[in-house]
Amino acid sequence: MSFNYKLQQYLRYKLRAKNEFSLHSPFMFDLYNAVFKKANKRNAEFDFIEHIRKHILKNHQVITINDLGAGSMKSNSYVRKISSIAKTASKPKKYARFLAELAYYMKSKNILELGTSLGFSTMYIAKKNSESVITSIEGSHEIQALALLNFNQSELKNINTIVGDFDKVLPDLLSKYTYDLIFIDGNHTYEATIRYFEWIKTHSSTNTVIIFDDIYWDSNMTKAWKKIIEDKRITATIDMFEFGIVFFNDNLAKQDFCLRY
Repeated sequence: MSFNYKLQQYLRYKLRAKNEFSLHSPFMFDLYNAVFKKANKRNAEFDFIEHIRKHILKNHQVITINDLGAGSMKSNSYVRKISSIAKTASKPKKYARFLAELAYYMKSKNILELGTSLGFSTMYIAKKNSESVITSIEGSHEIQALALLNFNQSELKNINTIVGDFDKVLPDLLSKYTYDLIFIDGNHTYEATIRYFEWIKTHSSTNTVIIFDDIYWDSNMTKAWKKIIEDKRITATIDMFEFGIVFFNDNLAKQDFCLRY
């Protein structure tokens, strides 16, 4: 991962990103106000999750992990402190709130997450969407065990976890279930990202929303994002730098948005 690359892309994003005042799409205007603006503010309903995070950030126990993805942006070591994983691999609360609010706005009932990590974004989504079911896949047994401890502490009952290789688990899940919202946060490589998209696309409906994490992780992830948004089945996309979001809603006119968050 090149930090110089990500910095360059972020500066370009800042120049291009728009807010609600430049949105002529009624759907995007409503979504921006209901999700982007709301998620940018602190919400007390998530305080207990942040309490768990603070506790984990003080846990300097060292564990050996089995990382099946592209690795950590800041460390290639498979022996890491739990506090380091919490600091570098878990989504910050600002973006965890966004995921929760987007799922709520879209009325997503069946949600899939690729990459549980320590489960903070999972808990945010589960808390806000108590009537929904969240299935989260993690490649590392060791990290999944830590996530399960957090889930038990949170007392959230609408989370299912699976440990395994995305390439082996995902096709089976997609053949059995239809997912409204899918968050891809793992294996940040061009080949894997395109592969997962193609699999999901064949099982998508007009209600399907896919969120790709770290679309500016490196030039190959950006290349994957650019290829994805050219797909003819996609009707609208959002580039918000940290995430790339695609919609299959037939009621939306084909348009690519770059929105400020």
